[in-house]
Amino acid sequence: MTAPFVIIEQVKTTLPTQAAAEELAAALLEKRLAACVQITGPILSVYRWQGEVNRDQEFSLCCKTTTSRLPQLIDYLRAHHPYDLPEIITCVLQSTPEYYAWVVDQVDHPIGP
Repeated sequence: MTAPFVIIEQVKTTLPTQAAAEELAAALLEKRLAACVQITGPILSVYRWQGEVNRDQEFSLCCKTTTSRLPQLIDYLRAHHPYDLPEIITCVLQSTPEYYAWVVDQVDHPIGP
């Protein structure tokens, strides 16, 4: 029998340095906007910006949160991201109830020790 699944949110963004990625990840956890932030990289991003093709090394962040905290996480990224136009991509994931409960426990508590 297959276990039922519940919904969590995933938010992806990229940062220019590992230090910036780690700093943002720590802030998201401290503010309880994300339960988990995975940092991967360096990655090579190739994109067109202001009419020119760019190739930059970046670090990717994958943040897990709840639907109720998603708007606050996005607002925080917009306000504190070093890029003029940050990549902010969200997707809905299906999770086991146990993992969902852990995510909720991490982000739906008041900020504090």
